[in-house]
Amino acid sequence: MNQSTAAAACLLALAPALGCASSPAPAAKEPGAGAEAVTRAPVAPSTGTAEPMAAVPSGLTRSDPVVCVGADSVAVDHVYVETDADGVIVRGSCKITIKDSVVVAGRYALLIQGNGDIVIEGSRVEGKTASVAIPGTGMVRARTTKFKGYVSLTGGGDVVDGGGNTFE
Repeated sequence: MNQSTAAAACLLALAPALGCASSPAPAAKEPGAGAEAVTRAPVAPSTGTAEPMAAVPSGLTRSDPVVCVGADSVAVDHVYVETDADGVIVRGSCKITIKDSVVVAGRYALLIQGNGDIVIEGSRVEGKTASVAIPGTGMVRARTTKFKGYVSLTGGGDVVDGGGNTFE
């Protein structure tokens, strides 16, 4: 394989098999009302050391990580997100609503960078580093959701327990 063919293969999903480093693919953008929203951003292949992905629970649809940027709103319902990185990411003042979904992440399941909000109901979130990380002033408002993993509030953010939640 010549050098340019090898470089092109590394940009594709072949990167782990060829032992080359990969970088995240650019996210697909959806226009918003004066803001930029990014949903279901593709995830770059991992180094190949991650555990295999679990089967998607019945009634859910597999989704790439959910990312929202700016001041837009994104809603997801009945999705299954599994990633080695962050599962749901809010940047800026964006609002994400999650219902009846599962987020399993190798780092943070829910991450708010800025003053955005995540409203979550009837879901399960699990993060190996933390189930929730809010280094900014954002807020997670949760009802009937199971959180597995540390809750990291290093900024002025908060997790509002609307009832029926469990924290492990």
